[in-house]
Amino acid sequence: MQQMFKKINDRDDLNNIPLPFATILPDLVLSNISLRTDSEKWDTLRFEVEANNQRIRIKEFFMDWFYPSFPKSLLKTFSLPYEPLSIRSITVNGITYPVFFGMDYSGAIAASTWISGTTLEIRSMPDSGQNFIDMTMNILSQLQIGKFPERKDFISRSYYAGKKRKYSWFEEERIGRMSWGSSENSLCGNFFKKFNCISSGTFNGIHKIKVFTSEDMRGEIWIDLFKIVASLKNGFYHFDEDNMGILQEHHGKDQFRIFSVSNFGPWLLRKVYPDIIATVGASSGIQIDDIVSLIEDIEINRDQVITL
Repeated sequence: MQQMFKKINDRDDLNNIPLPFATILPDLVLSNISLRTDSEKWDTLRFEVEANNQRIRIKEFFMDWFYPSFPKSLLKTFSLPYEPLSIRSITVNGITYPVFFGMDYSGAIAASTWISGTTLEIRSMPDSGQNFIDMTMNILSQLQIGKFPERKDFISRSYYAGKKRKYSWFEEERIGRMSWGSSENSLCGNFFKKFNCISSGTFNGIHKIKVFTSEDMRGEIWIDLFKIVASLKNGFYHFDEDNMGILQEHHGKDQFRIFSVSNFGPWLLRKVYPDIIATVGASSGIQIDDIVSLIEDIEINRDQVITL
């Protein structure tokens, strides 16, 4: 199956196209709008925006192959950037999200952010000039969130979960090789109660990922479990103590190590239980007090959550 990019004539046309992510568009004139659907890659919206006679390109999609809201386009490994990142922040509907700036996989000056479940990858154009950060932040300050997907659970939105796809990278295979199912959230806890749906993927009784999605799509949590004695390629991510890259370590809690990429997330937590390595990914827009509540909720519900 070939990748098909369909030209979209007007931003309003997007309202009639079902997408697995919320469209997030600046209140500016959009040009060169195109949409990729029904292809060998995930659904993607692309468009260009001009401000002060300078242009940037924005690409939007739902990232389902890695912990939520990591700036993957700016990273050469799960924690090492192509070049050092600089960070700004924006507030949308009362939630503050980080915006990461650096160099992307193509060598372009670029940015990445995550808002209400949608990943935005922003790239400078040849005529972008020298003020890419300022121009990008100005454009992002004018964002408007469009319609949300009809179904918000991870499986419905995911390109790989529960579908037979071709894999280009091991991150995609980790999701695609699992068997998936969804259920309503019945767990106890102050933080867990914000998430109404749980999607669970399992592989051969040795690897499980539980994805918690909120109805308002302001946050997403992954709990990634791997059986310690198992042998499986790419079963879990190794943390290199000498080369943590973008990860900043915080004071731990309940034997969880706590890492963040910024003060506004995203977050990674790691704890080794007697027979399970647990890695927790929490999206941008979540702050340290929420992470403490999340850890407490995991321990309260340990028998239901930390199990293969």
